[in-house]
Amino acid sequence: SYSHTVYTNGNISYFPSFDRPHKFDINVHSKPLAGWLVSLHWVAASGRPYTEILGKYIVGDSQKSGINDYASGLFFGAYNNARYPFYHRLDIHLEKRFSSAFKVYLNILNIYNQKNIFYFDFNSKGYLSPIYMLPVLPSIGMEYLF
Repeated sequence: SYSHTVYTNGNISYFPSFDRPHKFDINVHSKPLAGWLVSLHWVAASGRPYTEILGKYIVGDSQKSGINDYASGLFFGAYNNARYPFYHRLDIHLEKRFSSAFKVYLNILNIYNQKNIFYFDFNSKGYLSPIYMLPVLPSIGMEYLF
């Protein structure tokens, strides 16, 4: 899909946090064979917008031991004017149906462990560090209808 969303408030225009101009999804499902079903889901998308942190400042004496002896803050860029990097991941779903009422399944998110950035934060040394989304994440479950 291709979309373009801009909000305007007075004289200020900005991208909403959910704006993703490009998104591409592929879903592949097998026909059930001996009770087994396999599904693959691949998604690729433009990065989401975010407000860039341009720097950090400290007011007061940061060398003193008292917590109230200094204050710090951040310098921000224009609202939602930067974008996170391109996003992509592959998920797999395996399912075994034993009867019309009972099945077990395995889901694995982010099969190839793509390091998609969730947001940026300052680390303990004062530098911006990426905080990543979920790594490879397996889950198992079962379903019983009664």
